[in-house]
Amino acid sequence: VQSIRKTLTEFYRGFNEYSADRMEQVVVSSVGKGKKNLQNMFSQLKSARVDMSIEVRGIELVSLSEHNALVRIEQSTKVSGRRGKAKMQHSVSIGLVKNRGSWKISDSDMVMQAASLGR
Repeated sequence: VQSIRKTLTEFYRGFNEYSADRMEQVVVSSVGKGKKNLQNMFSQLKSARVDMSIEVRGIELVSLSEHNALVRIEQSTKVSGRRGKAKMQHSVSIGLVKNRGSWKISDSDMVMQAASLGR
């Protein structure tokens, strides 16, 4: 469970730092499209001078097996920019898989979809 928390911490830290490279380290490798999409989103946020961050408010382990885990995360998305500030609370489910002895996020698109609601 501790290593799952570490993976999630790195993922959210990468998001809050607008670092697609950091996020990619804890996500199951895909075709590379995910990283490019993240870099585009972060570039758009920066050029629009929008600050967006996600704060994890709670993590619930829904299921755990030797190679798979499912967690539910209560999170708060904060957005501020020229048009003002917004804060939204919501929960997302994230699947993880054991990959070469480490936990990796297998469906980070769910997190990104939830985050994009605040944009």
